[in-house]
Amino acid sequence: MQIGTKERPMLISNLEKSNNDFSHIGEDKHIASVFKDIETNFYKYFQTMGNDTASYAEQLESVFSVKISATSRNKQQVNGVKNLFVDAIAEFDKEKVKYCKFFDYESLEEFYDDQNSFKPSLKRECPIINRCVNSKRSEMFNWQYLFTETASFDLLNIFYNLIGFADEYKQNCDLKEYASFNSLEDFNFNYVQGEECTISGVISMGINSNILYYTSPGLFPIRSRRDLYGLYFLSDCKPYDLPSKSSEFLMIDDKIKSNQHNIKMEYNYFYPYNIYALYSLRIYRLIQQKCSQLGIDVVDKYRYVYVHTFLNHVCSQHIKQIKTMLGNDEDNIYF
Repeated sequence: MQIGTKERPMLISNLEKSNNDFSHIGEDKHIASVFKDIETNFYKYFQTMGNDTASYAEQLESVFSVKISATSRNKQQVNGVKNLFVDAIAEFDKEKVKYCKFFDYESLEEFYDDQNSFKPSLKRECPIINRCVNSKRSEMFNWQYLFTETASFDLLNIFYNLIGFADEYKQNCDLKEYASFNSLEDFNFNYVQGEECTISGVISMGINSNILYYTSPGLFPIRSRRDLYGLYFLSDCKPYDLPSKSSEFLMIDDKIKSNQHNIKMEYNYFYPYNIYALYSLRIYRLIQQKCSQLGIDVVDKYRYVYVHTFLNHVCSQHIKQIKTMLGNDEDNIYF
């Protein structure tokens, strides 16, 4: 991938959301165009899942001069995909325990009796916060400063509101209706993107989606760097006539440079959660369809674990490009 060419122009800095991209990316026509490319490319990437197992069959052919049948090859791929998902769910379940234990609504209420104890507990018990606080990456230094300056009481209120929303959403959500959501309004995620659940520069949908995902992966997709990079590649890195002439899934952060002093092509951490959720749900339906054809069972309660695993796989096919996008920073290749 060449960055800064006429075909794929380098992103302008839109950290302040100064361009008009955000007024376009939620339009039905735009979403239809983006998803058309995502769907087209989905099958290509899905076909490469489980390749480690498939390549083993090729090694057998080479070493023993035998021909592996098409049926055997298909079985190898099925087992590869199945094992990939099984491992992902096992890893998810292990991590989920930490989130569910800490982000319990009644447990959060108890912190109001000793509000100052919440922030130290949050840093210690919440995996995503712990990683951010202890990160050595230069782009995290400003976040770490702002987090240090944020009052424990403010953090408690934000997460109390977030978990309250999640609990109410789960209670009121019709799972059959959810499975057929097909518009931004269906999700009703505006609250979690508002001031009740965010603190500028400190707590936004990157962290919030992580927490929501680990407490209920069937309803809330995780919107991490890898997931948005995955959508970037699935959509052929296209700008779709946006005013910035760049992909909506990425942004240039010209305030932070890599260890080699190169500007980084970061994921768009302002990306609207409801739009991301719509693409994620549609991708899950494609995964469902493909797995059904292969005889692989998928479970709705792990809906977005499958999507996250698939988008991670998409990224794994573009390590060299991602290295370039991250300014050739070796420490961040696997993000």
